[in-house]
Amino acid sequence: MTRRLIVPTLAMALAAALATTAVARTPPQEGGVGEVMASMPGLPRTAEEVQPWAERMFTRFDANQDGAITEDELAVLDNPTVGAMGGSMIRMMILRSDADGDSRVTVEELTAGAQRMFERMTSGGGARGGMRGGLGADMLTMPRTAEAVQPWAERLFAGLDANQDGSITGDELAILANPTVAAMGGSRLRAMIVQSDASNDSRISAEELAAGARRMFDRMDRNGDGRLTDDELPRPPAPRAPIVIPPAEPASPFPDMPNGG
Repeated sequence: MTRRLIVPTLAMALAAALATTAVARTPPQEGGVGEVMASMPGLPRTAEEVQPWAERMFTRFDANQDGAITEDELAVLDNPTVGAMGGSMIRMMILRSDADGDSRVTVEELTAGAQRMFERMTSGGGARGGMRGGLGADMLTMPRTAEAVQPWAERLFAGLDANQDGSITGDELAILANPTVAAMGGSRLRAMIVQSDASNDSRISAEELAAGARRMFDRMDRNGDGRLTDDELPRPPAPRAPIVIPPAEPASPFPDMPNGG
């Protein structure tokens, strides 16, 4: 599969996982759960996008259209797969936007909360800063040069630390176990992250992840030149040969007779 095809394939795989798990965990909403989740392509990338993004989120989650979002309307974001894709962070942001403490988040409160989240997460500050986080197709494979490992590990950590508590835990790795994502490198990536837990506390810090990524790069860089060539990259598993069941032998029209009769 070429790199050009990997990105849309991964996007479709993540969307399918999102829609499937959403249907299993939430009551029907107007417009359909699939449409609700399809309206969440990612976090806003610029300051100008924050208010329209917040308004779309409000419209989708205010299921009973009573002018406020309550906690039960956010049940879909509790699903482990959705949570690993940023749902936990969105749920937390929405609930923390409840400025008056009445357990009801208005569109004005949500917009203000989204703006605060954007300001915390933009790198470099200002309206032109980019939103960190999110799991992209480029994160499923090790970067080609040693210099790119540290920035890659930092982006990977930001994309997987859904609740922003400074560590990655097992439930935040659930998306990498999705069969399609796993086949595209997610399984190998998950194993590297788990093995990076140097303190054995089931919580991987950014420093542990960066060290684990560097060890993985060094193991793959067999000639030690600081660059990964095509033959040093892991090859996808060979497809399994189909199981061939031989046809049953036809029954003899002259079965053996006892005593040679």
